Amino acid sequence: METVIDNELFSPEHLYDDAFKSVNATEMAKRKFRDIATIAGLIFTGYPGHQKKTRHLQASSQLFF
Repeated sequence: METVIDNELFSPEHLYDDAFKSVNATEMAKRKFRDIATIAGLIFTGYPGHQKKTRHLQASSQLFF
């Protein structure tokens, strides 16, 4: 444990950059999940000729995520 602390792993020096990268990675994971869930049939995209709006697909996929 001391080795981790001595390497300044939990240093507040790069906290903003790390937090920003983490949020961006989470958003990208959500988008990838939405695409995969749509292809897998987990998300109902609507009947032929009456597709659901992208906003509804995003909400449905976020519930699964």
